[in-house]
Amino acid sequence: MNLDEGRISLCAMVSGLIGTFLVCFAVAARAQTAEPAGHMIAPRHLRRWLQPSNQTPAQSQRAAALNQTSPSSQSPFPRSPVTDNLVVSDSFAGLAYPNSFGSVPPDTILAVGPAHIVELTNTTVAFYSRFNGKRVFLQDLSLFFGPVGAGNFLFDPQVTYDELAQRFVIALLDVPANPTRQSRGFLLYAVSNSSNPLEGFSEMQRVDVTEFSHDLNENVLPDFPRMGWNADAHVITLNMFGATSGVFDHVAIITVDKSSVLGGTAASFLMTQTDRGNDNFTMVPAIMHESVSGDPMWLVEEASDSPGSKIRLVKMTNVLSPTPSFTEYETAVSAYVFPPNAEQPGSGPFSGDCFSGTGSGFICTNDASILSVAWRGNRLLAAHNVGLASTTQSHARWYEFDT
Repeated sequence: MNLDEGRISLCAMVSGLIGTFLVCFAVAARAQTAEPAGHMIAPRHLRRWLQPSNQTPAQSQRAAALNQTSPSSQSPFPRSPVTDNLVVSDSFAGLAYPNSFGSVPPDTILAVGPAHIVELTNTTVAFYSRFNGKRVFLQDLSLFFGPVGAGNFLFDPQVTYDELAQRFVIALLDVPANPTRQSRGFLLYAVSNSSNPLEGFSEMQRVDVTEFSHDLNENVLPDFPRMGWNADAHVITLNMFGATSGVFDHVAIITVDKSSVLGGTAASFLMTQTDRGNDNFTMVPAIMHESVSGDPMWLVEEASDSPGSKIRLVKMTNVLSPTPSFTEYETAVSAYVFPPNAEQPGSGPFSGDCFSGTGSGFICTNDASILSVAWRGNRLLAAHNVGLASTTQSHARWYEFDT
């Protein structure tokens, strides 16, 4: 998903009666402002590239007053997805560039529930009515997570709608903008009280996920979370990097027992943190539709760096145990190379550099890491960006595996 020049390009894994598939469409966004923008660069590896956003006084004042819409202004919602009149809209106004306070890329992500859409950027959360597309809630994420003491440098948001639990789940990272060897990193995690996000998120946590690396002789901090779920757990994976060196150390897997977070309070929170080696990277847990209690969790990752020709499937069993088991399967796929930055139609001349924040006309593809995974009825779908040796374009690729 990309925010640029007043438009939002959306890609989502969609599940229905005929299966799970990838759809993309472009919709109009709110007009840009002329305020100067800072830049936060959030690539998927090398933590040291992260830079804080430089907010102007006007932006800081806006951040403190972002909660502009009260629940009482909400529009009526459909009673059930089954009774929705499904249409494709080209006029849905989502979060625009000013709502990201100039972060590049804004890391836009959304999830769809029965009656609401929840959208996040690195700095902002918004709720919308599915009935008419009207925004019914807008707030700075540091204020949203204020009850658990969130810091001021938040990034890499994740949101999903867990239809088995009928809850929205939000996660993102809270790490110092200029970390030292002893700095600590946190995972922010919240679960809605119901399928209606306007009814609040009583279950909210700021989890210290810092670990010490003897190899690097410094703390390692989290980057690029990916989130999935099955009937028993919410599973969040983190790439862990040296706090000052920026060297990749390992993958951490956070497993939250869903039975401990669905009561609407934060008192009974249960989670485990499991480490994988440095031969794993960006392990993406599946959204496991139709999962039943006791099912495994499936994760997907690249089996090697680009150029690549294999994808690794990882079956995690005894998911709620402090010592889950992992079985890996590698499968050959068509060869691919590192994806070039993608041209963004309608965004002006192609110039500059994505990572410096000065680039124009590009969608930053970053790398070929798996980005999203969905499972239903023993069919596992995974998607990522790839380059092909025969072209200079970036491609969206997806796979279907039989589990």
